[in-house]
Amino acid sequence: MSENPRPTFGNRVKDKLVRLGRRQIGSFKRRFNPPSLPVNADGRLRLHVGCGMVDAAGFVNIDMMDAPHIHIQRPIDDLSLFADGCADLVYASHCLEHFGYRHSRSVLQEWARVLRPEGVLRVAVPDFAVLAHSYAAGAPLRDVQGPLLGGQDYRLNFHGAVFDEQLLRELMGEVGLTDIRRWEPETVDHHDFRDESGSVCRIGAKDMKISLNLEGRKR
Repeated sequence: MSENPRPTFGNRVKDKLVRLGRRQIGSFKRRFNPPSLPVNADGRLRLHVGCGMVDAAGFVNIDMMDAPHIHIQRPIDDLSLFADGCADLVYASHCLEHFGYRHSRSVLQEWARVLRPEGVLRVAVPDFAVLAHSYAAGAPLRDVQGPLLGGQDYRLNFHGAVFDEQLLRELMGEVGLTDIRRWEPETVDHHDFRDESGSVCRIGAKDMKISLNLEGRKR
């Protein structure tokens, strides 16, 4: 039997009320004190698409969420506010899977478009290979549903695509990225914050790292 506790109805309601409260506070703060865009000493432009509640220093935060640290509130598959080749790093952690699988390539293409030559696209997604192996090894289906399908506790928290390393490498290569490699949040540059790229989930009787982290450089 899984040791992973299931949230009670009361806890789910409480979590939803907390999120609604944060959004209201965020909307109020943004209206009267919108955040200014960060200016980095090295002159580099770094974009954090789908940042959620993570406020990473030195990044322009882009998300549909109405929170006080969001610099640009818009769909993250549309970066038309940014010119071609203007960004040095585009970072996207556990948000590509929220688009339908037929749109994965076009979303990656848009993120790659704004990169300068040799700029880096750094992506993290749930690793389907890990989840499938865990299930095949006997982990309860309910333990893999969340990482596989999304938390489904608000409108945007649903997954429409799954990835393993081969597929994500192929898609990144198709949008003009090269030198594609794995990365870890503990050792990569510009990652002094915690997010789902280092997430560990209790699946069956084990704590599993379920994030597939790849980055590539624009040709």
